[in-house]
Amino acid sequence: MSSRALIRPPSNSPRSLKLVVATRILSSVPVLLLLFDGFTTLLNGAAPNVGLLIVASTVVYVVPRTALLGAVLLTAYLGGTMAMQLRSGDAFYLPVVVSILLWAGLYLRDERLRAFILEGDDAEA
Repeated sequence: MSSRALIRPPSNSPRSLKLVVATRILSSVPVLLLLFDGFTTLLNGAAPNVGLLIVASTVVYVVPRTALLGAVLLTAYLGGTMAMQLRSGDAFYLPVVVSILLWAGLYLRDERLRAFILEGDDAEA
């Protein structure tokens, strides 16, 4: 099987190959960073429950059906990380960048999220 066949979108999808590659890159960078953070926290022994929470939330984000829940959980974790870094006076931009990459990847990946953001919620009318 060629590597091009692995990244080709389904035949019923009008998405281009460039969009699929960009989506996979935008989604994989924060996933790899968060898995590294989760496993190092888990193996470090200082806060194994937090490491398990990071890894579990990242796995939830990777599964397409539960990606929105995973993005919300990871954004909450990264918001807490940013608050702790602000409190201690450290640089806080990394959690912000990772959150932006998480949501950008999910926006490009999930057609329902794109439709909701672009069209808005029609249930209020």
